[in-house]
Formats: sequence, structure tokens, C-alpha cells
Amino acid sequence: MPVAFARCRVPAMYLSLVVLLAGIVLTAAGWWGAPTDALGRLGIVAGLALFVLSFVVTVASPRARVEPAVLTSPVLGEWMAAHSPASRVPSQGTHAWGQTYAIDLVYAPTGVDRPRFADGSGSFLGPGRFPGFGQPVLAPAAGIVVHVTDGAKDHRSRSSRRAIACMFLEGAAREIWGPRAVFGNHVVIRLSDGTHVLVAHLRRGSIRVAEGQSVEAGVVMAACGNSGHSTEPHVHMQRQDLASPYVALGLPWTLEGAPMPASGEFLARVSAR
Repeated sequence: MPVAFARCRVPAMYLSLVVLLAGIVLTAAGWWGAPTDALGRLGIVAGLALFVLSFVVTVASPRARVEPAVLTSPVLGEWMAAHSPASRVPSQGTHAWGQTYAIDLVYAPTGVDRPRFADGSGSFLGPGRFPGFGQPVLAPAAGIVVHVTDGAKDHRSRSSRRAIACMFLEGAAREIWGPRAVFGNHVVIRLSDGTHVLVAHLRRGSIRVAEGQSVEAGVVMAACGNSGHSTEPHVHMQRQDLASPYVALGLPWTLEGAPMPASGEFLARVSAR
């Protein structure tokens, strides 16, 4: 039962919205004389309570107690970890969408200008202003591609406090619209042990693999983008038990031949295979 809480976040959110909408409709009907006013108010309260509960149980849910899988780095060069599971779990602050052990990787090469948060360079910069945009993204493990989403726009950055505030507001809407809005363009690979790896925020039109295709670890499968719920171009990677992030449980993983970097630390330098 406790582990089920980590799966219920997204379904509970959708159910709460349905109950809330029904409550609003019944309450409005009561204003016009229908005997539904009390039931409508109850629906509104129940919907709001369920919506809050869907957040609380996700944050409070326990971790999955399984052995970590060994994955390879999905990027080459100087990438800095953000929201790393080496620093905290859940790394993104929530178990929702299978993100318990997710990591975000930002390309920050030495000597190359990269706009930084709140540095005065602007709130909504084009993705091309960031050196990570267009960098190759590699398959982190051998397996079968079971899902591909492409076509989501590479939007402007959220690189100031004002922009971050806007991002929090749009985040709620993105969750309602599902994985494409949350992860943007992404690929899901089924591993030999039956679990899955999701790699997200890929550049629109850059994905080179197709559903049903076998891939080997280290092959280039896309480019870094800024699609989905993203502050700037970066690569998001997570391991999960099910292919669909709607009800997936986040699973632990480690890096092959290198320690998992904590938030703010750089990946150990890796070279192309």
C-alpha cells in the first residue's frame, strides 16, 4: 500500500479535477433552482481535498527498495548535475511521473559563455543562447525503444525569478496535459531486466530512433533541447518500472565507471564510444 502512493499521484490529480468540475456544475445548477447545491459544494470540497492529497502522498511516499541498475552517461563532455539523486531523494522533490531518482544534466563547458539564472541577461532567452542546445544525447543502456514523443516546441528559457514564477504557474497546466507537456520530446527504452529508462527534454525533430528499434548503449539517439517543463536546455534521465510515467514507480540506478555526481558537481569526463 505505501508504494502505491507513489503511483497514485497523477491518476488522483485527474480524478480530483473531475470531481471538482462536477461540484462546480452542480453548484451552478443549484443557483438556478435545481436541488443540487449542497451536493455541489461537497464535490468542490472533495475535489480540492483529493487534489491536495495527491501532492502530499507523492512527496511522503517511500523509496522503491530494489537493486540499482548500471547505466552509462547519456551525454559527452562537461555536464553539471542538477537535482541529482546523489543529493536527495526524491531528487525532483516528488515521486510523481516516476521521477524519484531522476537527474538533470546541464552542459557547462569551461570557457564557454552560458547564461545563468538571474544574471541580468534576460528572462526568456532563446534556446540557442545555451551551449547545451543541440548537443548529442546518447542511449544510456542497451534495450528496445518502446515509446517516442516528438514535435513539442523548444521554448524560451525560464532564467530569472520572474520567469520561474511563470514556470510554476504553467507547471500545473503541464501536469494536466500529460507526459508530452511535462517531459517534452522524450524516449523510453525497455532494458533487459524489464525496467525502463526515460530520457527527456530533447530537441524537436532530433530523435533518430523509432518505437520497436533495438539500441546499444552509447549510440546517438537525439539532441539536447528545451521542450516540456524545462528552465533551460538540459537532459533529464530517470529509471522507472513501467513504460508509462503516468503510474510508473521511480527506480534507483548508478553510473558505469563513475560516481553519481551530486547537485552542482560535474559528471566524470566521458568520451565517445
